[in-house]
Amino acid sequence: PLIERKTYLTQELDKRNLNYTFIECYDKEVLTNEQLSKFDHKLSQKRGTCSLFIKQLHTMQLISQSKYKYNLIFEDDVILSNNFANYLERGLRQLPNNYDMLFIGDGCNLHIPSSQVVNGQYIYEKCREPTRQGGNGATRCTDSMLLSKSCCTKLVELFNRHKTPIHLPLDFWLNIAIRELKLNIYWMEPTIVTQGTENGKYKTSH
Repeated sequence: PLIERKTYLTQELDKRNLNYTFIECYDKEVLTNEQLSKFDHKLSQKRGTCSLFIKQLHTMQLISQSKYKYNLIFEDDVILSNNFANYLERGLRQLPNNYDMLFIGDGCNLHIPSSQVVNGQYIYEKCREPTRQGGNGATRCTDSMLLSKSCCTKLVELFNRHKTPIHLPLDFWLNIAIRELKLNIYWMEPTIVTQGTENGKYKTSH
């Protein structure tokens, strides 16, 4: 199934003339005890969760040194909308220069309330605290997000400074980090990415 995901993503990214790199290190089967020691005992038993966490932080490290202005992180089960490139371009035109993270997917069916959506507006500032509309703060799952280079540097440094084992999955840890670092977070509406493991296209690999 993972080969199927890579084949699909390669075709979709090539079709849109996007530059990309697949992160194929830190798979759950090859994580070392030293790598797992960053997490507490309970979380370290969930090797898939730890693998995703480490891969994303590794990707953030790469982004912090990227030559590109905009850098997206995709998880391997993402499904891009037919109008992905068109709407992303519109969103980037509206994205403030002070952004740290932009979430473009519909993970966990999290959306800006329809009463707040404005016709022609694609980018919405998201508060850092939990809200009644769902979620535990600013994140919207970690399947599809655009991060600034400075944001990636701050998150990697925070991860490396951790002296106590991490006990939360990445998206929950990010919410705490976002509040601690006072990062500027934005959500996109309409969303342009969905998760294949949520819509039934793929089975979960965890």
